[in-house]
Amino acid sequence: MKKIFSIFGALLVGAMMFSCNTDTMDEVIKFGTEITASVEALAEFASENAEAQTLEVTANGEWMVVAPAWLEVTPTMGGEGTTTVTVKARDNKEKVKKDDGEIVEELGPKRSAVIQFAGEQDYDKLPVDKDGDGEQDVDEKGNLVWQYLDAGCEVKVSQDGDPNKWDPAVPRPVTMQYFNEVATAGDGFTYILTGKITEVANTLYGNFYFEDKTGTAYVYGLLTPDGKEKEQWAAAGLKVNDVITVKGARGEYYGEPQMSKAIYVSHEVGEASPIVDATIAEFLAAEKGGTQYRIAGVVSKIDDATSGKIYIKDATAEVYVYKVNGFADAGVEVGDIVTLISNRGEYNGNAQAANSEIEKKIDVTAVASVTDFLALEESGDYYMLSGTVSGIAGAGEYGNIYLNDETSSIYVYGLLSGYKGAKQQFPALVEATGLKDGDTLTIIGKRTSYNDTPQVGSAFYFSHEAVEGGDEPEPEPEITTSTFGAITAEGTYKVENAVVVNVTLKGYLLYDGTGYAYVYVGSKTDYAVGTKMTVTGAVTYYYKMMQIAPTIVEDVTTVEVTHPEAEEINGAAIDAYMSAPTYKYVKVTGKLSVDSFTNLIVEGTTNTVSVSYFDGDLSALNEKDVTLYGYLGGSNTSKGYATMYLVSYEEVAADEPSEVTAYTMTLGVTAGEDGKFAPNSNISGLAKSFKEHTWTATDDSGKDTITFTGDVYYRDGDASVWYFNKKNPGTTVSAEGFGKLKKITITLLGEEKDRRLPALLECKDKEGNVVASNETEKSLTMTYEFANATDGFTLTGKNDQDAEDSNYQKDLKVTSVVIEYEK
Repeated sequence: MKKIFSIFGALLVGAMMFSCNTDTMDEVIKFGTEITASVEALAEFASENAEAQTLEVTANGEWMVVAPAWLEVTPTMGGEGTTTVTVKARDNKEKVKKDDGEIVEELGPKRSAVIQFAGEQDYDKLPVDKDGDGEQDVDEKGNLVWQYLDAGCEVKVSQDGDPNKWDPAVPRPVTMQYFNEVATAGDGFTYILTGKITEVANTLYGNFYFEDKTGTAYVYGLLTPDGKEKEQWAAAGLKVNDVITVKGARGEYYGEPQMSKAIYVSHEVGEASPIVDATIAEFLAAEKGGTQYRIAGVVSKIDDATSGKIYIKDATAEVYVYKVNGFADAGVEVGDIVTLISNRGEYNGNAQAANSEIEKKIDVTAVASVTDFLALEESGDYYMLSGTVSGIAGAGEYGNIYLNDETSSIYVYGLLSGYKGAKQQFPALVEATGLKDGDTLTIIGKRTSYNDTPQVGSAFYFSHEAVEGGDEPEPEPEITTSTFGAITAEGTYKVENAVVVNVTLKGYLLYDGTGYAYVYVGSKTDYAVGTKMTVTGAVTYYYKMMQIAPTIVEDVTTVEVTHPEAEEINGAAIDAYMSAPTYKYVKVTGKLSVDSFTNLIVEGTTNTVSVSYFDGDLSALNEKDVTLYGYLGGSNTSKGYATMYLVSYEEVAADEPSEVTAYTMTLGVTAGEDGKFAPNSNISGLAKSFKEHTWTATDDSGKDTITFTGDVYYRDGDASVWYFNKKNPGTTVSAEGFGKLKKITITLLGEEKDRRLPALLECKDKEGNVVASNETEKSLTMTYEFANATDGFTLTGKNDQDAEDSNYQKDLKVTSVVIEYEK
């Protein structure tokens, strides 16, 4: 069945697929109409008053003309046989709006097109077999591919125009400024833009900003060269800083210029953008743009699990993330911890994370109850746990609280205000959230333990629900008036006449004449030594150390502090004390070791005295013998140390050495474990250079330091510390300030065959007198004894050709210099 001109658009496209060659027409004849033209192209029309041209069209059936509006073609339809067709071009004019608003007619750009003589559309079809396997091809959806046959012929036409204007049929390279400010939406041109990608709004469709030297343009959707959507960005691996070339029409969105559905042409890979690590608060405060940020937080809400519209938060803030690439396949759930690489985006003035990729994901498993949490094995895994919070009043700055439910209770050792929150900020968290005892608190943390007692470690706040109304408050605890010495069980006590006897970095120590209790507040206290008070609070034990958390402090006065007589204890006594239940005021002597911890090493003991919470800097006492006066307590038998809260110290005076008058200073090199040589440890500032510079050396006993000046060189793996000459006769080394020089002995590098004449090295005292070497023949040593009471010397390498030495041009390599002198 045939239908003439049934689908005009299809005819137009179909006609463009056929040329006037005989081979194609022979194939068409078998299935429909044959149409030929007497010419393939007409001569170029003049821009104005162009003369008409004619051609012959021969067909075996009906046909019609498809041509642009600027051509007049007569007739527009024909039939079987040969028909003379006349073609006339209208004047090439265009209306242009001037800067003053006046609209004038100007000569338009040179233009070109084709005239199509289209015949019947044949609904018969041929199966397509492009790969030649003998089977009909199928498309990407599995449908059979057919070739529909339209008969037709084309004739090319062109018209002269303004050479300074662009032919709309040809893609036009322009700058970003021209595209944004001169080009207009729907002007019919195809523009080519090239620029560096500065910001990515969407990687699925390919929405991005790019720039050249003149400005920035926006592309809304990037298509493959064959016009397919949502494929090109990922296929090309595009990213910020790549230089891309695209082509497309000038469009607009709410008055803003853009290129919609741009065709990808090519790109060049640019440098990778640096990724800036930021907290979420820092990210929100950053400028919108193409900078990539690394932000991490816990997923607090998921709006769309398919596209990845989520919220994440850390201890500083919360941010909305507009679409996370690959989110649906990542298996992310609320409570999981994610690290994202994102751009700082914005929508309606609100900051958000855009173009986000998941760099890292930490799974967080929700547990149903405290009992279930207690049954877990210790590991580095994170868990989400909810329960009723208690112990906030005594939680301190770190936030040591309890989480309870109907099944059990668990101790939370330090609660951070959020993921990656700072320590000692619990009071700020309570103030910001209104958290109070009895609220339902949800935290994320790890299953840990302390002294085999389970607890929650690395915990941080996730959310909480405030308790409203509820049961009657629990009765106030019973308060017992007592002394520290009489307290044997935990409870709430009132203790009178307690005096502050020591202030530490984390609290203070109280003494009431019967015993001691430590007040831990997490920071340095305002109470000074000598403050007398009556305290009421909860008493607990920590490492067998009594602690009190005062809720009431009254009767505050100041008194003079007196301590019990310090009991001097030795190593054995410290070993025995590891099981002692209370504090002792003691005097301990040993060597202080100060690194990340401060310990006192005491002879005769298998245990260590650990100095904790000392208010000061002990680093200057490292590796020195000291006597400590303080309160010993808080032992840890499994780790082998007792804790000492320091009151004072005194350094043990070292024995004064006898006065030294005779010195020996060795300047040389030694081999390390790797076999390479380096200057002796008594030499400071010696560089790997021939340039003159200054360095110092200390005598072998470590008492006297002398400054040297000269041209010195050493090299790893070579036993030489000095080169004299080194192709530069006159190399000199000098020093002064010794007192009285006695002798200098120089040892050369080498074997017997490398012996040298002393004449290749000259030694002078401070007054400039030449000091002769004891050696007169070739030798591996050169010894100079000083007769005068000089305190300085100069050594100079010589290139003496009269030395009658066959190797006189070679450098002197010195492996050691020994200087003997007296003060």
